[in-house]
Amino acid sequence: MRLLVFCHVANNGGISSKTCELAYYLGKERHEVRVVFFKQKPSHYLLGELDHKVFKRVNPLTLKKQVRTFEPDLVLLAYSSYVGLSSKLADLDIPVVPIIHGQGVRFYSHSPAKRRVLMKMASRVLLSFPGVIVLNKDLEKSVRDLGVPWNRINILSNGVDLERFKPVRTKKDYDLVFAGSLYGEKRLDVLFEAMELLGREVSKPPSLLVLGTGPMEAEWKKKARSMGLDVKFGGWKRDPWNQYPKARIFVLSSDSEEFPGAPLEAMACGLPVVTTKVGSLPRVVKNGKTGLLVEPGNAIGMSDAIELLLENGKRREEMGRAARQEMEKRYGWDAVVQDYIKVLTTFLKSVK
Repeated sequence: MRLLVFCHVANNGGISSKTCELAYYLGKERHEVRVVFFKQKPSHYLLGELDHKVFKRVNPLTLKKQVRTFEPDLVLLAYSSYVGLSSKLADLDIPVVPIIHGQGVRFYSHSPAKRRVLMKMASRVLLSFPGVIVLNKDLEKSVRDLGVPWNRINILSNGVDLERFKPVRTKKDYDLVFAGSLYGEKRLDVLFEAMELLGREVSKPPSLLVLGTGPMEAEWKKKARSMGLDVKFGGWKRDPWNQYPKARIFVLSSDSEEFPGAPLEAMACGLPVVTTKVGSLPRVVKNGKTGLLVEPGNAIGMSDAIELLLENGKRREEMGRAARQEMEKRYGWDAVVQDYIKVLTTFLKSVK
């Protein structure tokens, strides 16, 4: 197959990262893939391995030129909240398949009135495609609520690069590590509160490495300082597989997620995960076996879970080994990409 992938990138977060990885592993299977990024060039360790283009803005002429020059069999769209991009693709004479990462079907950040308008637009656009790919059951429901029939929806998971992300023996510089774009829904304030609570119970307060940047970075840096917490903001790293092993536990305190890649990467590195019960995480993280799940917004529950693993090295190591085994069993990109190929081949057959 010749696959053209469009991705409207707002930051260096999960959508751009997983788009790079999916394109790379499709290429490893001898499919010809070109990725076109709009708005921002992502900083990802695989970008140099990809046939890719970067444009500052979406232009219909740019879209059509890329289709005309590359001559793809199918267009994949890393679906974002930018409905305009999707509508411009809807009238192409080749199949377009959106991969829905959560944004673009819920519009939580908009007012109720604008949200209703955007959802109507999203419904009309999605119905113009031969089918859609979603990351979990919750997204499947959201897409069905927009009128897309169940038999045009495919659930496919994100994957993890098991060759790069793997357990290594190294000095543990931090108790905890977090990775992700620093938006409000990541709720680092809840994690900070959990760390403060834990600091009252143990002789040595926990330390935290934060990997990522975003609009809340300055505010959360200020909050960590005011609370007297041991937090290092490390920004984005081109070698995240070398960063996770520096910590004992991966933590994620989000109010909202779909299928985040960072927990998978950390688990592949042999770290147990303490995370909230949101999105696909209850399916990925086996509570009590590969990590611990807590309710979103529950700082006390998160503090208790972190304390349990920090105080019990044997159990922490057992969970870390089980986490790696779970990634090898279900989420390696080499296996996940085969599911994508089957679905994309089905789409091609359906339009011929």
